[in-house]
This record gives sequence, C-alpha cells and structure tokens, in this order.
Amino acid sequence: MKCFVLFICLFTVINASAQETLVTDKQEVLGLVVHSGSILVHTKQVANTGGAKPLGFQLEASTLNTSYNNFKKWGFLSRSGFEFAYFNFNTPILGSSYNAAYFIEPIFKLGNHAELRLKGAMGLGYLTKPNPNRADSSLTANFNYGSHLNSFLQLSLGATVHITNKLSAYVNGSFNHNSNAGFAVPNRGVNYPSISVGVLYHNASNALPNYKRVKDVSWRTNNRVKYYVGIFASAKDGWSGVGNKYNKRPLIGNMLLASKQVSNINAITAGVEAYYDGGLHETKTHVPDNSSSFFASVLVGNEFLLDKFTLSQQLGYHVYRNTDYYNSVYLKNINPLLSFYQRYGITYKVSANYKVGFSFLARGDFADFIDVRVLYRFK
Repeated sequence: MKCFVLFICLFTVINASAQETLVTDKQEVLGLVVHSGSILVHTKQVANTGGAKPLGFQLEASTLNTSYNNFKKWGFLSRSGFEFAYFNFNTPILGSSYNAAYFIEPIFKLGNHAELRLKGAMGLGYLTKPNPNRADSSLTANFNYGSHLNSFLQLSLGATVHITNKLSAYVNGSFNHNSNAGFAVPNRGVNYPSISVGVLYHNASNALPNYKRVKDVSWRTNNRVKYYVGIFASAKDGWSGVGNKYNKRPLIGNMLLASKQVSNINAITAGVEAYYDGGLHETKTHVPDNSSSFFASVLVGNEFLLDKFTLSQQLGYHVYRNTDYYNSVYLKNINPLLSFYQRYGITYKVSANYKVGFSFLARGDFADFIDVRVLYRFK
C-alpha cells in the first residue's frame, strides 16, 4: 500500500487555457508499452508467490498539454489520459490482472530530443484468481487478494528519445500495485515492479516548447486557514464466528480538519477523527471480546491542491482504542491494530463549501479500510 503515497505526490489534474504554443497547445498521443517484472514479497504471508515473473502490455490514449499557463502554474509540461494494462503474473496462485486507469505524467525536457517523465496512474483492476474469505489456507493459496475487483496503482519513472518528429522511444521503471483496500479478505495486495519499453506516437509533433517560468504567487492573497467538518462511511468484513466466513458491517465516522495553504499547490493540515468499526465489533463478538469498537485519533498531514481536486496524505495516532485482547487472541499478533496509521485520499470540490471523495486507512503494509466521505467548509 505504500506505493500509494508516492502515487499521491504525482497525481494532478491540469486544465489550463492557451497563451503560447509550439504547434498546438493540446495534441493526442498514443502509446504501446511492454512490461517485464517480478513479484515483490513484502510480507511473509505472501512468500509462496516469490520468484514469479509477471509479463504484461499497456495501451495508452492521452492528451499532451503544452500551454504556457500550464507550465507557469506547475513548472512542467504534462500528459494525461487513460491506459489499459494486462499482466500475467506467471504463477497459478495469482492468475492475471486486467487494469484500466487514469494517469498524469509530468514531463521535463532534456535538450531538444529527449524528456524525463514521472507518471502516476490510478484505476480499477479485475484479477482472475481470488481466495475469498481465506477458504483455502494451503501453501498454494492466494493470500494476496480476496476479490476479483481491486484498485490498480502505478508509479513510473522513465525517459523518451525522439526517433522521428512524431515517434518517440519510451523506457520506464514502474511500481505496480493491486489490492481492494481492505474491502474483502485476504488483502495483502500484489506488488510487482517492472521494467518496460515502448513507443509514443504524437499526432502533431513531439518537439516541446522552451518556456521560462515566472513564479505564481497569487495564492498568497486572502490566504486564511480553512476549516472543514465531514462524515465518512464504509462496509468492512467482520468474522462471522463460523469457519472462514465473514459478514459486511458498517463503519461510520466524523472528522474535523484545518488546512493552511503554504505554496501554489501545497497545504498543511491538522485534524481529529472518530469512528465506529462495525466489522471489528462483529469479530470481537465471536472472539469473544466485549470492549469498545470506537476509535478516536489526531492527524497531521499535507495536501496537494490541484484545481478542484485535493490529494491528501496524513499520519494519524489513535488516542483511544481497545484492541489488545483482540490482537492477542484473534490476530495472534500477526497484524495488530497499530496506534499509528496513514491516511491517503482524494476529494473533489463540487461547490464553494462542499467536497466529496474517498480515503483509505493503512497500517504498515496492511490496508484496514476505504471510505467515502463528504466535507463541508464552515469557515
């Protein structure tokens, strides 16, 4: 799950109007990429997948934005669009994945015929061989994912070299991830770094303009602390007390957040949240453990402010939790509910005062749950 924090740092939405251009402010770019990788054994529970060598291919349909406004605001040119990626994990334990995602790719010129590219993608994946609810606990079982539908995250660093005025060779190192953010167990996730090569085709020209950036400081005007109150909810698995069966139970919470902008695209945050974990309560009932399933926390973090989108990363600490007996009896201390955790999220501004989005809570390499949320700005 930690690749998500890297992805968050790159994911942006850039839609600037034109002021200056080389050929056209926006042009279409098609891509074909071939991947060769390896399964990363990030925890001992998935050691049975070690040595697998995934192979895959990727198709891209995108728009290259070369407007001066775009460069002035962000300090780089950008490409954004959609990709379809297929991976055969080359192990009968994991099967294959079919992924569709939206991506953003900041581009930095390296002279007139090459570029450095940093890319983040986020979407959904269909994985072919889930192990639902730990029904199979053999050494050949899939402990990486428990549902067909999973998130897909990808972070890439690479470069392009111009072959002709419309065709470029593309070389990348990527970190790829599938998981369902704790919606169904097991959910250790599939992490698979890969090396890829490919080609990009521009319908106009792959030659990029030479701009000099003038720093944008307009954000400093009327820069006050913003305060939000919000509610969030999820459906979380809880052990039914019978074999390896799990039931969905509601997780409901609220939060208070303060946000202060410190740069053109950054803000620092501090807040509190409290939630009731119905999935945990269901499991505790059958352990048995009659302690509270409420949590209360304080959080600090960072936000990337990207037009109407806000991408957030927070470090949280539970000031109230009751999981010690549950950890020792049910989890056998394999994956305790740690006091420290991370939150990663995205929200969309639907009006001057309201935002909607989602966030997921991760503890170490384990995703606890994903929620949907609504925020209201009251000051």
